[in-house]
Amino acid sequence: NDNANTTYVTESIKIGSSTTCASNTAVDDDSTQEGGETCAADACGQAKAVSGNITAYLGNGADESTGGSLAVSSTVYVCFQVTVD
Repeated sequence: NDNANTTYVTESIKIGSSTTCASNTAVDDDSTQEGGETCAADACGQAKAVSGNITAYLGNGADESTGGSLAVSSTVYVCFQVTVD
């Protein structure tokens, strides 16, 4: 949930293999996930932000409701922004 002193920045979620979050892929983070596509690589995923909660489904084959497969020792970064109130 949103901390009492922070607010999630809408559509700021990015998922990928880069430690530089700006290089990662932005994901549609609405509550419906309409048009979400299944991931074709380990370092991808789907995510949604609803009522201050962020849920991310990661890995090859991930879709808007189920996680996929990650190879042993894989690293996937989920980045998002908040504002301090």
